[in-house]
Amino acid sequence: MSLQALGNRIIVEAVKKEDDGIIVPESSRTNDQEKAKVLSVGPGRVVNGGLDVPGVAVGDIIYYSPFGATKLKYEDKEYLILNNEDILAVEK
Repeated sequence: MSLQALGNRIIVEAVKKEDDGIIVPESSRTNDQEKAKVLSVGPGRVVNGGLDVPGVAVGDIIYYSPFGATKLKYEDKEYLILNNEDILAVEK
């Protein structure tokens, strides 16, 4: 992918949730968090004279708040851009 996240932003690709082998359509989801794979991480932003770097790496699976996500269509694929603050958790 030739997109690079800037500042404290992260570019992710949504991961479809499954329930007992059945793919659940996005329109029927009721959770207030979503799951995605990190594709690009920005270098961070300057805060109080120091660098605030996102706490995730490319390839991480994260849970994020969908209310802060911005949709981006690039080369016929849909991605999401998140701020570091919109990440709720990282799978380890």
